[in-house]
Amino acid sequence: MDLVETHIGTVAYRRVGAGAPLVLLHGGLSDGRAWSPQLESLVQEYDVVAWDAPGCGGSADPAADLSLADYADAVAVLVRALGTGFFGHSVPLETLEAARAMILDVRPAGTRSMLIAFANADLRAVLPTISVPTLLIYGAEDLRAPRGVAEALHAAIPGSRLMLVPATGHDVNLEAPQEYDAAVRAFLRMVSR
Repeated sequence: MDLVETHIGTVAYRRVGAGAPLVLLHGGLSDGRAWSPQLESLVQEYDVVAWDAPGCGGSADPAADLSLADYADAVAVLVRALGTGFFGHSVPLETLEAARAMILDVRPAGTRSMLIAFANADLRAVLPTISVPTLLIYGAEDLRAPRGVAEALHAAIPGSRLMLVPATGHDVNLEAPQEYDAAVRAFLRMVSR
């Protein structure tokens, strides 16, 4: 596990492989180990990075009152620390800045944890402005973010693709890693043409 210093503390990450970059961000109540299947299976084709969000896994505990923008800035610091060769030509700087700007436009009240920050961030108004290729992979039996959530996101994000993986819940990448990885590979090949 490697470390990088950010404005909100030390962030740990796992990095394996070579090729086109792929950054994986876990949800609440987990850490980068949630991406273990992908760290093993995508290593031959991609430069895979799985971070531990502040306060998770090997990362330092965050200061109080972090916002979603603080988390987004920490991801940006991590990406910069990996070097502009990390993204190469596949992700233009303006794309990174546009994603950061969308996140910063969300103004949730200061919170004490990532879960509260995520819960307070209502990004529905920003979804129609997303202009990068977007793949939504959902478990067909997800109770935490049910199919209606997936379909609403798909309808709101122009040109997005939705894949429902049968017989899986919220952690699709852990429950059906082969299907998940195949979908990611196919999507990345399609958008890199």
